[in-house]
Amino acid sequence: SAGTLPVGTTDTAVLVSVAGLVPNTTYYYRVLASNVENTVPQSGSILSFTTPAAQDTYSWWASTQFGIAQLAEPLVSGPNADPDQDGLMNLLECAFNLPPLSAGNQVLTPGTGKVGLPRISTIGSGATTRLRIEYIRRTGLTYTPQFSSSLSGGGPAGWVNATGPKTVQSIDSEWERVSVEDASGQPRRFGRLQVTSSP
Repeated sequence: SAGTLPVGTTDTAVLVSVAGLVPNTTYYYRVLASNVENTVPQSGSILSFTTPAAQDTYSWWASTQFGIAQLAEPLVSGPNADPDQDGLMNLLECAFNLPPLSAGNQVLTPGTGKVGLPRISTIGSGATTRLRIEYIRRTGLTYTPQFSSSLSGGGPAGWVNATGPKTVQSIDSEWERVSVEDASGQPRRFGRLQVTSSP
């Protein structure tokens, strides 16, 4: 209900907020009015509007980090751009909750927080030593931890998606903390984390 309108003969704007709308969907509405002399509601024309398509996670993030002029310039706000010249492209700044216009390469504090690059460490000792990658994960992006026996990813196996034990801890509705171990049992290992965004 829009409430009670004042008595009069001039046009009066009616405003009602609507929540819970689905992206890329057409909704129809009309205005109903009644008064004490005319208790049967009178209806206006049926009108419609279409909600915009849902933005992918990167586009939404970019819209919160860059101004209008910056958003129009892919060399500043594009996912592969590095406007603060810290060696991290914007997609990675988005993925690890880092500011794209302020240089920095903070590494995640283990077991806490939701800011920082992945932390690669070892666990165990001696023959049972294993490589572990701990990282934060934002909903809407794809994170793929990988391990290899060489930095170039060469050799018979190359970079292989992690298959070892993984723990996932919810931080809030947008973030999770993930830890994954290398299950290869090989003594010399390297780790990396690939991040991709839907177009």
